[in-house]
Amino acid sequence: MSQLQYTVSIDPPHTHERLDNFLARQDALLSRSQAASWARLGLVRVNGDPVKPAHKLRIGDQVEIDVPPPVPQNIVAAHADFEIVFEDDHLIVVDKPQGLSVHPGPGHDDDTLLNGLCHLGIELSTVGLPLRPGVVHRIDLGTSGLLVLAKKDEAHARLAKQFSDHSVERRYLALVWGKPKDRGGRIESELARSPVNRKKFASVRSGGKNAVTHWEYLGGSENISLIALRLETGRTHQIRVHMTELGHPLLGDPMYGRKRIYKHSEELAAAVAALPDQALHAETLGFVHPATGEPMRFQSTPPKSFQEVRTLVTSA
Repeated sequence: MSQLQYTVSIDPPHTHERLDNFLARQDALLSRSQAASWARLGLVRVNGDPVKPAHKLRIGDQVEIDVPPPVPQNIVAAHADFEIVFEDDHLIVVDKPQGLSVHPGPGHDDDTLLNGLCHLGIELSTVGLPLRPGVVHRIDLGTSGLLVLAKKDEAHARLAKQFSDHSVERRYLALVWGKPKDRGGRIESELARSPVNRKKFASVRSGGKNAVTHWEYLGGSENISLIALRLETGRTHQIRVHMTELGHPLLGDPMYGRKRIYKHSEELAAAVAALPDQALHAETLGFVHPATGEPMRFQSTPPKSFQEVRTLVTSA
């Protein structure tokens, strides 16, 4: 397989940013440590010249990355339940159920979406981290909904650029506790790992990654609300953290929510108790096809447990 060369032009928001920090923001391509390592190996050039990881970028700089040969992925083929929404030679869009991890990791060696795709004989791109072939973006284990994966390296790079530029449409539906005072709003903060619990994330004053969430109240009761959310950025646990900090944690969230007992309706209480995880669904995914330039837009219906609660709270 030929080596992939990825080129990006620097625009004003990234002026004076460190090279490795800038490349790390291209999340789906490589991590900051990978960027630094590749720069030291001479695989990253600015305006044609090899540079150090700490090199400060300027407007108009052309950054070129020569992606080294891929590390063997070692994905074990294993059956997994998910729906293929769209597939062609360049990419695949899937509808992921709750409880299915996107890629192998601690506690999930052979029961992930990637294991399932491997079981079907679907070959994915080799760009990115080991054990994450084709992964351009992720959604949490307990979140359901739409996900796009790349099958070709060129498609991976172009899709990753769209996510980095925040041009991808990502709309989520969530069921949260309480009723917001406003009809909607914009939440912006810097997210970083919590110093108290490293499995959790929290907004910090500085040193985190910028996260922007737009939300809109769609209806509900005094105790439970249906919220639509649009992501500008896609940080880990972003929606869960932002809604919790707004005072409206997601129903069923085992990490950021608190166990609550709904006392006003036995039927609704049973439906809430039946939620298997956080009530969050990636409903809409829109992007430009990396090969044809055609606008692509997909929509997904939330799982049955989500719909049962939604129907009860919005029809009350």
